[in-house]
Amino acid sequence: MSSFQKYLNMDSRFAHLRQRDTSVSMLRVKLSRRRSQSQKENRDRAVNSRRQLDQVPELDVSSLDASIAMANMSIIQEKTLNKTKVAKSKESVSIASLKLKKTTFTLILLLQVTAAISVFLLKRCTIGKCSI
Repeated sequence: MSSFQKYLNMDSRFAHLRQRDTSVSMLRVKLSRRRSQSQKENRDRAVNSRRQLDQVPELDVSSLDASIAMANMSIIQEKTLNKTKVAKSKESVSIASLKLKKTTFTLILLLQVTAAISVFLLKRCTIGKCSI
């Protein structure tokens, strides 16, 4: 058996792997993929037309302009980071104050209960039923 005959034999042995899958489910999958792709393209077209990007002229940017833009971007990023840090610190302060208020309320309640119990015991001792 020559190598060509072996090749033909291998070719016929794996021919089923190269056949197109024309089952109904595969056709449905292909149609749904095609439909979703066209929906995506239409959505992109609509977004770009709303942004009117096709009317914006392309400008040549020199290296100096690019460095200035990068510097401005870094300043903007620093400002946003500072704002988020301030917001987080304000949030942590408010959480800490709420915890403090809760602890204070609990202590005040505990003191009131203790005072009420001591008043009750004092009244009981003055009556003569003191068991302390």
